[in-house]
Amino acid sequence: MFTQNSYYIGAYEVISIRNKQGVGIDFIPKKGGAIHQLYLGKLGIPILTPFVEGDDIKYNPACKQALLFPFPNRLEDGTYTHDQKEYHFPINEKDRNNALHGFLLNEELEVDEVTTKEGEIKIELSLTYKGQYSFYPFPCELKITYIVSENLFQLHFQVENTGKSSLPYGFGWHPYFLFNEQPNISMPRAFEQLVDERLLPTGEEIFFDDLLAYTTVKRHFDTCFRFEKTHPSTIKIGSENGHQLKISSDDSMDYVQIYTPSPTIIAVEPLSCNINALRNKNGINSLAPSQTTTHKINVSLS
Repeated sequence: MFTQNSYYIGAYEVISIRNKQGVGIDFIPKKGGAIHQLYLGKLGIPILTPFVEGDDIKYNPACKQALLFPFPNRLEDGTYTHDQKEYHFPINEKDRNNALHGFLLNEELEVDEVTTKEGEIKIELSLTYKGQYSFYPFPCELKITYIVSENLFQLHFQVENTGKSSLPYGFGWHPYFLFNEQPNISMPRAFEQLVDERLLPTGEEIFFDDLLAYTTVKRHFDTCFRFEKTHPSTIKIGSENGHQLKISSDDSMDYVQIYTPSPTIIAVEPLSCNINALRNKNGINSLAPSQTTTHKINVSLS
């Protein structure tokens, strides 16, 4: 049996749904549906880096647990072209003059339905975007589903083009996983995307298999990888004396960003496209009117 409550961090309501064992989810509709915390396993282990009051939740500078749309990662000068017309996103990475992670992380989502059955929570969120921003004048309907059971979290992200022209987009998710000691990681063979001083891709990539063995993270990462087409895309992270997680995604998520902001935190960010994708078109979807696509990501506790 699950119980739903709410509390506030600063001005932001957090909806909390948990069972007697502590399994469940806390999420923030007014921050693009960002997840404050996930609790998995028989003991309800918290696996994410939560928000704190102040600028952390108000501005979310780290983009913790954010849903990234209509592009993840960086966009050079905030500028892109679609159907021979140029558009300009606001610059929110001022030191590198890039736009970061789109606009969904600052939108308020509707909570359409919360259903619980034995051992599972299903939360359905949505945003009806009317194309009101000049930097992205493409109407669409976004539907986000969170499904939580004892050892599994599922994220489904659906995009429907409700406009009259094609809709360009990329999608990503930005979870920060927290451990009580320096974590281990293993990742399938992939291609590292080489970047310049602004962390924008140079167009070159190199084969990368340094993380095939499950081993302690020994270097700093802020690195994008493209999976081989024959991947399984599952990444395993965990600590020697704590829990272990597997992060996987469907075939629409060909890229991943690995980021290590501190010794005990690791962000594993599944992406549907490359860095700067609205400009270089690497992995960008272009939906025809009335067309719908869905992306799926899983996090399992092993």
